[in-house]
Amino acid sequence: MVQDPVRVAFVGCGGMSREHLSAWRALHGRGARFEVVAAADPAVALAEGAAAAAAQWQGRPVAVHADWRRMLEECHPDAVDVCTPHDLHHEVAAGCMEAGADVIVEKPLAVTLRAGRRMLAAARRHGRILATAEQVRRWPGSRALAWAAGGSLLGRPLLASIQFVGGSRRDPEAADRPGPMPWRLDRRRSGGGVAIDIGVHMADLLLYCFGPIRRVTATCALWADRPFADGRTPDVEDAMQILLEFESGMHCTWAHASVLCGQALHTNAYYGTRGSIASAGFYPTAPRWQRWDGQETLEPEALIGRCLDALPAEERERLFPGWLCPDPLHPQAGGDIGVQLELAEFLEAVRTRRAPEVGGAEGYAAQAVAAAILESGHLGGQPLLVDDVASGRISRYQDPLDAALGLA
Repeated sequence: MVQDPVRVAFVGCGGMSREHLSAWRALHGRGARFEVVAAADPAVALAEGAAAAAAQWQGRPVAVHADWRRMLEECHPDAVDVCTPHDLHHEVAAGCMEAGADVIVEKPLAVTLRAGRRMLAAARRHGRILATAEQVRRWPGSRALAWAAGGSLLGRPLLASIQFVGGSRRDPEAADRPGPMPWRLDRRRSGGGVAIDIGVHMADLLLYCFGPIRRVTATCALWADRPFADGRTPDVEDAMQILLEFESGMHCTWAHASVLCGQALHTNAYYGTRGSIASAGFYPTAPRWQRWDGQETLEPEALIGRCLDALPAEERERLFPGWLCPDPLHPQAGGDIGVQLELAEFLEAVRTRRAPEVGGAEGYAAQAVAAAILESGHLGGQPLLVDDVASGRISRYQDPLDAALGLA
């Protein structure tokens, strides 16, 4: 068992790592027992910025490294928070686990499923904890949806309808962008576009609330393909039309094309035999329940409150620890409460060796759904069994990525 304080290091200090850094600061402010010992990034200025910020609020210096391997050799962290581009997840996570550190890695678990399988194997081989950073299921609205889906409010789930279309304000006459193409629009680095970047979140939420997904049918497109200043154009999808079929018989229709200009249609709704739950936006952050006959409704705060009241005390403490989130209906300001909760749970798992709620296997399951969307789209909308993609039997979209990364 790891003793307090847990020695934590960061690898990858741009982008989403800033949200993680904010969450670590919130945990520190509420008395969590850990110490940030190092920050590593080949862009040393980013590592220096993260180290300086952590040193300021913890009152101790933080080592800066350009090379994460050197960081492991010199600092010997107990746990590592990995926020690199997707194509580095498997290499960094496996190296950290081999060095004796537990790892939490930003979603998606890996750039491809083959890379993800290597991470799962490394965790088993070295006896380390591998967690996937997945905050969406931890939000109060998501917990309320999962609770309602398993009880009398929703009844037997039948259909989810997700629409995230339109709203872009990009000038259609603009010829290029002011800088080079972001890595998230480069298939080799990201593994895919919205199916990976956003789809993994929704896949994890749907799996959590409604159980295994059996079959995926999808079409994918790239509609905003204008060149950037360096002359390159994106080679990942930015629009999807998806049908998901669950093992339970439930279906989900999902349209995603936020790159379209004009009127936005951003909703998500879930229908069962006894009622429905709907929320504006892409996620159920403000879920509203309506009974089958329309004669009774629960507004978001009332629905979340009923969920919290129904949870056994031990389960409520697990989902919303009192030391961190004493009032889930009104989480404290200062960052994403879901990220704070995922990192708090990771710390507890490191200390106690208890499996995290969203471990490597759960991260892999969500990524397999996203990969099935990409594989189906690559095959012209062919319906695919998720198990065939998860097992590696179907990998036409991913094969060139694995070959380019030396994973084939």
